[in-house]
Amino acid sequence: MITVQDGKAVGKEELVAVVDAIPPFVSREVLNSLNFSKLLSVKGFSRRKVSAVITGTEIYEGRKRDLYAPILREKCEKYGWELLSVEIVPDNEEAIKGALNRAERNGAEGVIVTGGLSVDPTDRTLEAIKAWGAKIMAYGLPIKPTTMSAIAYKGDVPVLAISAGGIYYRDFNAIDIFFTKMMAGIVMDEDAIFSHSVGGLLPNFNPHMKKSVLAGEIKMKK
Repeated sequence: MITVQDGKAVGKEELVAVVDAIPPFVSREVLNSLNFSKLLSVKGFSRRKVSAVITGTEIYEGRKRDLYAPILREKCEKYGWELLSVEIVPDNEEAIKGALNRAERNGAEGVIVTGGLSVDPTDRTLEAIKAWGAKIMAYGLPIKPTTMSAIAYKGDVPVLAISAGGIYYRDFNAIDIFFTKMMAGIVMDEDAIFSHSVGGLLPNFNPHMKKSVLAGEIKMKK
């Protein structure tokens, strides 16, 4: 039996394993008699309700277009989650905290916060998550891309604060690696998080991506 990588999140009707047999040596009766449930386990999501908080003063004021909401909707559709709300707030600690409170009151079983995770003093995402009462498990995740992301818990509610890298690497990022496990009820403590450093260099990572994006932005401004 050939399977997908252990721990990989899969969507509805996505192929997880293939069994190949040489017909002259393995009969169909033998194949049908095998108990594959003992060989392969697929864990379902115990949480399905997600709320998103998109941070960024320029986005909030309409000076910059939000690019994250469509990506989050795609992820929720892929994994069968219900996206309860998407709220855009400025880079303000109280505003972000207020949005997190509303997400919690609306029954979110998992929260994704985007942006505001650099070392810029105007970025207040981590401080707002702490002020909300969540415990930061890690800031700086051992994967490429979306390294400058954070994992937190408010009680048993998982929170992923994801960097802007998820926009440029929308197909595979910290949502697919970490948030899916959190939504399946797997607790991401420090040991679980940093165990991902082996294999954390994801196949879609392009070390020249940031330079290309910056060059494009400079060219557009000119």
